[in-house]
Amino acid sequence: MYDAFRNEEALALYKRAFSYDSSFAVRLRLSRTHFDYGLDLMAQSDEETAKVHFEEAILQAQSLVSTYPDSSQSHFMLAATMGNLAQFENGKEKVVIGRMVEKHSRKAISLDSTWAYPYVSLGIYFRELSRLSWLEKTLAKVFYGRIPNISEEDVLDLLLRAAEIKPDFPFLHYEIAMTYMMFDNQTEALKHFDILVGLQPETSQDVRNQQNAQKLMASMEGSG
Repeated sequence: MYDAFRNEEALALYKRAFSYDSSFAVRLRLSRTHFDYGLDLMAQSDEETAKVHFEEAILQAQSLVSTYPDSSQSHFMLAATMGNLAQFENGKEKVVIGRMVEKHSRKAISLDSTWAYPYVSLGIYFRELSRLSWLEKTLAKVFYGRIPNISEEDVLDLLLRAAEIKPDFPFLHYEIAMTYMMFDNQTEALKHFDILVGLQPETSQDVRNQQNAQKLMASMEGSG
């Protein structure tokens, strides 16, 4: 079901499996499927239910970190799920969540520096941090202490490092393209959108990203 992007049905099956098998593999897949189904619901504008699934994904990821602390996948899963929950919070809370995203992304990298995924979660966190307003950053510093100064190069270095490790990662190319768009570099954005649409989607989010990329490419090329 999961490979066919039928996340709601896959989630029901993983929940059933988890009732008698709480192994690493099942718990990881359960966390990931809650996460992906939450993204499906966000795409349907059902933010309330999506948040419930993101919170469930975090609970499973926290359990993974607790039970398998030496697994890069455990720490990445917690970073990724927490990062997605940050979109529901204000600037100060985003910084608090973001510090956890940074912590667990860095831990995942330290455990396996040859795995692309945690570079992506850290790069996206840095990108979102760079988008906070001056007021949000100031308040965050007052209440929560230092926050890192992030440059465009810092963000792109992480994402492009991930692309060196896993060049056929659809989600990554979408995020690289959107980052270039944010930094007003349409030429590089188009390159990564073009790579994205030529790859086999791995998740339902990849399918949506490919569709959005095609629309953006048409718009950009039409205005060129």
